[in-house]
Amino acid sequence: MDWEKYIGAFTNDLGNTDMEELRSERTIQQTIKTAEEIDSLTVDENLSDIERAKFLLRSGQDVQRISVINTLIKLLKGHQKETLNYILPKLHEILPLEPSHVHMLASSVFQNISQKRVVTGDVFAQHFFPIIQANSDHKDSDVAATWFEALVHSITIISRQYLQEKVLPMVVDKAKLSQSVASRLSSCTLFGNLAPRFDSEWIKRHIIPIVKSLCQDVDYEVRGRMCANLPPIIKSLNTADIKRHILPELIELLNDEESSVQIASLACIVEALDPQDAETKDKIYPTMKYLCELSLDRMDNSLTIVSKSFGKLCIGLLATLSKEEKEWLKSFYCKMSALGLGLSDKTKSLMQSPAVNANPSRQEICQECRNNCAFNFPALTIFVGAKAFQSSLTKIMKQFCSDPSPTVRKTVACGFHEIAKILEDETTSFYYNLVELLQDKDIEVLCCLIPHLDQSIQSVVKNSTDKNISNLLLALSICERTVITSCKWRLHCMLLTNYQCLSKIATGEQIYSQFVPHLFKLMSFAAKEKLQKEQLSDEIKEPTKNQFVIPVKLAAAKTLCIFLRYNTKADQKKEICQRLIDDYAKSDSYLNRSLFVDISKIVLEVFSQKYFKDHFIDVIFQLMSDPVANVKLKICPMLASLKAIMKIPTDHMLMKQLEASVLKMLSSERDKDVSESLRKAVSEMDKVQITLQTSSSISHSKQNTKDKEKEEEEKRLFLLEKEEDAKAKSIVKPKKQTSNKKHSKSLKRHYKYGNQWLLTFVDVCPRQSKGHKSHRPLLQLFPYNEKSTVKRENSLTSGTKRPSIGTSSSVVNRPTSLGVASSSQHATNYNLNLKSVSAAKLSPTQKDPPTISGRSKFLPTTAINDARKQKNFSFPQPNNSSSSTSNPKPSGTRNTMTKSKSSSQPSKSTTSSSYSLKKSNSTTVRR
Repeated sequence: MDWEKYIGAFTNDLGNTDMEELRSERTIQQTIKTAEEIDSLTVDENLSDIERAKFLLRSGQDVQRISVINTLIKLLKGHQKETLNYILPKLHEILPLEPSHVHMLASSVFQNISQKRVVTGDVFAQHFFPIIQANSDHKDSDVAATWFEALVHSITIISRQYLQEKVLPMVVDKAKLSQSVASRLSSCTLFGNLAPRFDSEWIKRHIIPIVKSLCQDVDYEVRGRMCANLPPIIKSLNTADIKRHILPELIELLNDEESSVQIASLACIVEALDPQDAETKDKIYPTMKYLCELSLDRMDNSLTIVSKSFGKLCIGLLATLSKEEKEWLKSFYCKMSALGLGLSDKTKSLMQSPAVNANPSRQEICQECRNNCAFNFPALTIFVGAKAFQSSLTKIMKQFCSDPSPTVRKTVACGFHEIAKILEDETTSFYYNLVELLQDKDIEVLCCLIPHLDQSIQSVVKNSTDKNISNLLLALSICERTVITSCKWRLHCMLLTNYQCLSKIATGEQIYSQFVPHLFKLMSFAAKEKLQKEQLSDEIKEPTKNQFVIPVKLAAAKTLCIFLRYNTKADQKKEICQRLIDDYAKSDSYLNRSLFVDISKIVLEVFSQKYFKDHFIDVIFQLMSDPVANVKLKICPMLASLKAIMKIPTDHMLMKQLEASVLKMLSSERDKDVSESLRKAVSEMDKVQITLQTSSSISHSKQNTKDKEKEEEEKRLFLLEKEEDAKAKSIVKPKKQTSNKKHSKSLKRHYKYGNQWLLTFVDVCPRQSKGHKSHRPLLQLFPYNEKSTVKRENSLTSGTKRPSIGTSSSVVNRPTSLGVASSSQHATNYNLNLKSVSAAKLSPTQKDPPTISGRSKFLPTTAINDARKQKNFSFPQPNNSSSSTSNPKPSGTRNTMTKSKSSSQPSKSTTSSSYSLKKSNSTTVRR
């Protein structure tokens, strides 16, 4: 391609103004340097690093000296002795003459050396600490502050002996009353950092006396600074020493003339409080109450200090407070949490005053106070208790979740899981707060909520309804949409990982319909145009910014495997597995096939070895001959783990397939990277021992124990699925019975008003009682007349026992040795039914024939044969009069019934309806 012609055509298309702008952007401004400046900046290239650094520090310019300071850590790692002996002394010599920005850089480099432990503590104390100490008293306050910060950091690395010999005398000298206020302020900070390095006895002898003098200093700033640095000293002392030496000083400072000192002592006394010390509580509670009300009236920085330490103060005094004192602390917390929102009348009047509106810092103080209250909300939850939480703090929690300041919502989101843990079973009211936080549009709030989202969901959705769970799933989809638009793929991975807890909360249908399609879409490497088309039909509509990030796909794959494991529907599990194989293992894109290998590793980790061998290992064997080298590169590290799950002799054929596939790859592979990776995999496979199922070591290994637990859990899930199917079937059956009852009622009315005789089909076919098969229907005819019905009932109960409608005879109920009725019994029963039909032709006034059971015992063979030869039989029609002679049949009723050889079985509809009629007739007889 002729690039000159192409560029010429491109420039011709541009206008003159466009070309001028392009030239102005591309021009490089060349700085003009004189020959002398160039000579001064030129350094001999043959010099070593140490010689070059010495030369630049001695005769270089500021830029060159700054470069030496920046490379100080590198010089210490490569040439420590030379740097300590030549570079640091020269640097100590030139620093007092350098400008402030060089001091700032040097102090930061020294802090990095102490934090990263580039040198030992003794070396740092010998060479670096004198430089820090000399510059900590610099005339420039900013420079002195940076060097003092480096001095404080250096205390953590210096040995105790050096601290006792060199540092402590220097700090004691700074604390003297003759020193300046700035010096005494610095000594307070140094004492607070020195105390954690020593034991309580040493502190009591060397530090406590000086601390007491600083607490009684004439300057209120020194007293306040000492109060602020007392907590680390308190933590280093035992309880008796705290009560003897520290508490009296703090109680005295609570009554200080300066309110700032009082607030500082109140914040410090929280650390020194003993929860069981009622005497101390009685001393400090009145002053504490006064200071809290004073800070609320002033609306200054003291309020932020009180609000920050309020949670610890409530917990420290919890055991010794009365109900009235608890109620006051609770009401004061409610007032602080509503500052700046206009929820309190007093606060509203304060915020609407011209002084507050003129000073915007008051608004910031109110916001910081609400933020501190949100931070202390878990402590107040413990203070109030789980039972009284709903009546006391539910509204405040709702207010924090919808606060206009994102910092307040962020703080609540950070501690949401802790509050849910404290409340345990009383978290039902928290459901709406969690849904509101999930729908927050500020990504920083979601960054604080998502890391512990699984704990929050499991705590909140303990006693929730199905509607609440569905709303929670919708809120999760909105949360994911916000996360994806922010392009924070790490946060997206964390959210997908937290989805795994839904397998124990949501139903299988909800997960299968809402989350499984979305996870498949996240895992796909499809083209962007295809993904945009799929989004139109998807419930979770979001841009595909994070969709091509590999960690997001792996997180989605693992979550999908968890959903697949705990799904109790066999057809859904089969469909998901088949889709994984079809869409990824058999995909035309090598990226999808490569992802399938990663999915197989996740399956091997999540499922049992048996499940992996049943569903995925054959596909892995096929992918070992993939034409793309990248796919095979991912399979090679997996070969050793495939051999480890083989158990001989059960997996003998799979072991042969694995060996054949590896040999085929060794002989036919041409790619260098794949061949090298395959050789490493083969060497690792040689180290793996084949597991024998008969060996006793299987039961003792941890890996096989975990695998057995997984396999047993899969069996339990399979049995659970069977139980659910059985329950579903048992729910469907009663519907059929109700429909049969309705049908039987309509037939009953038809025969009831159409005839005096009621034709009943005794259906015994659906019933299979203990150990015998179903029987053919029995036809019986009874008059409808009430008197004859009662008479027949009496005849049934007297003398000869006649079987009731719908019951089987004694011959029918007699089981065989196999537990089922024999075929000869079926034939006999059928013939007996025919004889019972002929017996039904007798007039009701005649004597009742023998019972079926009695007749079946003594029935001659000829009678049975005659009954078999009988083809057609008819029923006499009753007369309208009381006589039992035949009468013309009413319209709509059946006069005769013919039973031929071709239709020996009755129809299903007749059987079901006859069964219903039998039940209704038996009810009439009993009545």
